[in-house]
Amino acid sequence: MIGKQLKELPSVSQVMLEINDNISLHIRYIKYIINSEIKLYRKLAKNNVLEYKRRDIINKIVQEVESLDKSSIKNIINGTGIVLHTGFGRAPISKKIIQRVAAKLDGYINLEFDLISGKRGQRQDHLFRMSNVIFGSQASLLVNNNASAVLLSLNSLAEGKDVIVSRGQEVEIGGSFRIPDIIQKSHSKLV
Repeated sequence: MIGKQLKELPSVSQVMLEINDNISLHIRYIKYIINSEIKLYRKLAKNNVLEYKRRDIINKIVQEVESLDKSSIKNIINGTGIVLHTGFGRAPISKKIIQRVAAKLDGYINLEFDLISGKRGQRQDHLFRMSNVIFGSQASLLVNNNASAVLLSLNSLAEGKDVIVSRGQEVEIGGSFRIPDIIQKSHSKLV
């Protein structure tokens, strides 16, 4: 009976033939999902409790691939009262800005290429004048998260020196990054 149930299991290639071409997942990840699912069905078959025919198994695996192809990130309503909530992606980005960014990302861009000189440029050149004026600084460097900003600041200003932090500020500043870890990575000394 177990052998008969094992014969109901499809091969990876049989399932791959059923996968829609519109799936945006990487082929290796798709094969991983299929193999994982077949492994679960194989376990059921070995325990003689597999209740599905091959066609049903293929359909269920294809449904699993399709469900994993959909983003797990969903729009939510922030009712916490915390405007810049780190768990909610911080500040929302306006549709107008997203459309402008999307238009720039549709093809190659001159991120680190100086169109006037025809030579390699700096990626910060696109924003440094504007950010210097806004921040009232002579120079600036833009990063996309707090951990990066703290690490670069400490490494630039306090490498090999003491950094004083109150115990109440030894907190996480994004994911699993904690202030003591950032200070250590910056080659500074926590005091």
